[in-house]
Amino acid sequence: MLYTLSEGVGKIGSRVMHYAIATLLERELGFQNDAFVLGNLAPDAHQLSGSELKKRSHFMKDDAEGISYVDHRAFYQKYLAVEKDPFHLGYYVHLVADSIWLGDVYFKKVKWLPAEIKQEVKKQYYRDFWRLNGKLIDHYPLELKELCGANYSGVDEISAEALVPLIGELEGDFKNAASVKTEPLEVLELEEVVRTIGKTVETCLPVLKKGMAV
Repeated sequence: MLYTLSEGVGKIGSRVMHYAIATLLERELGFQNDAFVLGNLAPDAHQLSGSELKKRSHFMKDDAEGISYVDHRAFYQKYLAVEKDPFHLGYYVHLVADSIWLGDVYFKKVKWLPAEIKQEVKKQYYRDFWRLNGKLIDHYPLELKELCGANYSGVDEISAEALVPLIGELEGDFKNAASVKTEPLEVLELEEVVRTIGKTVETCLPVLKKGMAV
């Protein structure tokens, strides 16, 4: 299944990209915490639901010109200003990653294309997410964790029940990754995806060093 979001929310990364970011941060900090990884995936629990639910889970707002952005600072103030819970830290990392992805990749490659070609490019962009799964799993390399027992700390924006199919979708990403990983990318480039993932890790490391005992 391809990963998509509505135009209003933006097309802001795949489950495997976010999983890679969480794994790299764990490696950098020398800890393993399944609640952190689950939190890092959690904002995408409503990816197949209505646009308003997705905008809510991603803390999306519109600027003065009507351009959507991820307000990760609002999430931080709501959930992390007092207590640095691993699930909430993971959720925050996801929002930072989406913000960086929008600015560095999606806006440059898709958002401002002429209408007559944009729909076709978006289809290619979605296919690239699917093809990138196996490439990223091999590049880092990544191993799938069993996340069903991870602690859910709770956020108002999603329900615990919504996380169950999300975990199953991640398992499907890993299971099917090899089938298309050799196909060439059409819009994205592996190097730019790796670079964007690395930028997210570097951006989030100081926050996690302050917030999580390792």
